[in-house]
Amino acid sequence: MPSGCTDQFKQYRAKGRVCNACPLKSQCTTSNTGRKLSRHVAEEAFERVRAFHQTDAYKKAMNKRKVWVEPLFAEAKAWHGMRRYRLRLLWRVTIEALMCAAGQNLKRLLKKRGWGRRPFPAEALYAFFVALCDLRLYLFTGFSQLG
Repeated sequence: MPSGCTDQFKQYRAKGRVCNACPLKSQCTTSNTGRKLSRHVAEEAFERVRAFHQTDAYKKAMNKRKVWVEPLFAEAKAWHGMRRYRLRLLWRVTIEALMCAAGQNLKRLLKKRGWGRRPFPAEALYAFFVALCDLRLYLFTGFSQLG
């Protein structure tokens, strides 16, 4: 019986006289009291999942995950302190993970727009003033004036 759990495993047992009379006993067991098998109650679901792991669609999905998802997790662990969550409760952990993802996305957006570790670009000052004017327009005239 695996790890003493009887509620999660179903046990099958053959009687000793049946096993001893079987011509294939030497391939199954050396016990004279019969053979015992334990099977998890969800083993059919496990087998279905294992069969899905052999399909091309699963292999394609795993290859995509290697390229797109796993590097982001590695970056979060290495550079953003996400080896362990600081907060408790699911909703707080979710917020912490979303904040990290937002930071990663913001970092990529700034890199794509040309904001790296370079001096402050002159165009950024202009963009700041345009955004400030848009904000004033929104605050004082309403949402319909914005384009």
